[in-house]
Amino acid sequence: MNTNNTLDLTPHFALDGDQPFKDRRAMMPFRGAIPVAKEQLAQTWQEMINQTVSPRKRLVYLHIPFCATHCTFCGFYQNRFNEDACAHYTDALIREIEMEADSVLHQSAPIHAVYFGGGTPSALSAHDLARIITTLREKLPLAPDCEITIEGRVLNFDAERIDACLDAGANRFSIGIQSFNSKIRKKMARTSDGPTAIAFMESLVKRDRAAVVCDLLFGLPGQDAQNLGRRIWLLPAISVSTASISMRSMSCPIHRWAKPWKMGVLPCLSGRTSRSLPARM
Repeated sequence: MNTNNTLDLTPHFALDGDQPFKDRRAMMPFRGAIPVAKEQLAQTWQEMINQTVSPRKRLVYLHIPFCATHCTFCGFYQNRFNEDACAHYTDALIREIEMEADSVLHQSAPIHAVYFGGGTPSALSAHDLARIITTLREKLPLAPDCEITIEGRVLNFDAERIDACLDAGANRFSIGIQSFNSKIRKKMARTSDGPTAIAFMESLVKRDRAAVVCDLLFGLPGQDAQNLGRRIWLLPAISVSTASISMRSMSCPIHRWAKPWKMGVLPCLSGRTSRSLPARM
């Protein structure tokens, strides 16, 4: 039994020493890829959807490009939430699914996971979330045990939206908490404080109808090993299924906007790593 609140993360690092993340490696699959020429898009797409894929597990990703606010740690912000725009986007997305669902590509093998990412998928209305999930289940060959994940945040993810997702078939929620520390959340332009975030996670877990995971960030201004470790130790008490802990790139807005007199000095990459993930957590 752990009696001194220590957590040895060393075995999980690929490198030895106090700088497990010595360099940042770009992991995006399209790195180095060449875009398809505009005049070749239609032909290329038709060739792709008429291909038969091997019978292996597949994932469908749906992008919801709307957010209620622009959080300072995020480099993926595209469009501010607008109710009419979200409804029109949902209509177009459903039409596209219905139009392409019968293709050889989509029907040639079961789909074992569906992921709603963004943006903020939970910004959509309860009705629109349910419509998309229902369309996917009706039109695509989802496996009986298909995992359907809805990415969301505390803001606006109310009981109506949550129940709509669950009733339509979602069975996993990925919540972008990022930090339970109220001061740090304020610096990230999060609208709710730490206790509100904790209460939200507790209420979601208590529903006991879906797996619940959350994202946490380290290397943020004003964050040290002590307050990060204290927040990580909250997770077992909340009964969160899994937590993803990651560091933001220096290209994110919070690093471009940070000022010593406003947000605190940001350490370098290796400094953030060794400071935020020591074995004493």
